[in-house]
Amino acid sequence: MKRFAAFVVSLAAAGTMATGVNAATVGLTEVSPIDALSASVLSVSITGSGFPDTTFGGDMTVSWDPAVLEFQSFTRANPPWPNGSLVDSDGSDGHISFTAASDNFDQGPAFSIGDLTYTVIGAAGSFSPIVFSDGLDGWQALVGANLTTVGVSYESGSVNVVPLPAAGWLMLGGLGLLMGALRQRSSLMRRTDRV
Repeated sequence: MKRFAAFVVSLAAAGTMATGVNAATVGLTEVSPIDALSASVLSVSITGSGFPDTTFGGDMTVSWDPAVLEFQSFTRANPPWPNGSLVDSDGSDGHISFTAASDNFDQGPAFSIGDLTYTVIGAAGSFSPIVFSDGLDGWQALVGANLTTVGVSYESGSVNVVPLPAAGWLMLGGLGLLMGALRQRSSLMRRTDRV
């Protein structure tokens, strides 16, 4: 009976690896929600973990609120992904799709996928989710002699647009006063040079 139970457990584990049901996770490296100032540039990193050691690559979609974040670029991590493309590269509608592929099957269970860069265009108090989902084929790994789809759990993130802190306003006010004082001093020096 114990042998049968061990056999069933090993079959269940093999089935989980073959189908990849919720075996892997993709998400942001940064802790969410991310606070960002309006008009600033924001870069976030996408990572994967819990993948089979034989992951070959995949495709996925990233979505956000285009009224809050303006897409600038996606940089695929190389290594481990020397091949791939940005399928929907405009990003003005609030999403992109991309592929990442390797020349071999030894990425290991955790890896960097790439970096997204945005300009924060939303007003203070606005919010944008960053949502990940499978692309056309999802992620693929070599299991035995077969290329198999890996089940991925996507962890979405979010960005909060925050106001400039009071210390920032105080510093800007101080710089304004300093510039005014220097301008007045310069004006006084020009007047005394004429006399």
